[in-house]
Amino acid sequence: MKKTFLALSVLVGGLFAANNAQAQMVPGSELSIGISPMLPVGDLSKTQTFGVGGDLQYGYNFDESIGLTLSAGYNQFFGKKENNTEYKNFGAVPIKAGVKYGIGSFYIHPQLGVSIPTTETKVAGVTGKYQPGFAYGIGLGTNVAGFDLSLRYEAADHKYKISSSSASATSNDKLNAGFVGLRLGYTLPVGR
Repeated sequence: MKKTFLALSVLVGGLFAANNAQAQMVPGSELSIGISPMLPVGDLSKTQTFGVGGDLQYGYNFDESIGLTLSAGYNQFFGKKENNTEYKNFGAVPIKAGVKYGIGSFYIHPQLGVSIPTTETKVAGVTGKYQPGFAYGIGLGTNVAGFDLSLRYEAADHKYKISSSSASATSNDKLNAGFVGLRLGYTLPVGR
């Protein structure tokens, strides 16, 4: 995984270095749609191989250097198969708000919100599901001629809730669902 992350970092760095145009944070509203290949890190990397996600993001840029964003999407990670164990896929719906800071040709984009897992397990009549959790992340990107490219880290902390026909309880099991992703998007102006 370290080699993959290094290769991804070199690729993104090269794309950023090749960018001679100013990043375009044009004042006003914008709508962006994106897809993201993702590599799980932390707890998630123990049971998942890789992931893909998609998101829709609304942004309002006050000027060329600062804007606010709201985004929602869906992330799907694919379970590992090892030592006669097949781990279930993990899905989540992230809903986040963020601030976008323009710095030269790039932007920094911290975000906070909630991640709502969609995965449920059933074993011997007992149902288990991860609960919605606090989501946080940061990205570094560029937007040129409407095309958006960013490298980001995102994570969410989830508790595990188990229930059966006779009882329900929240266990002490926690999952830090973290990943490193590359967002490839397209941004359209709204009302300009």
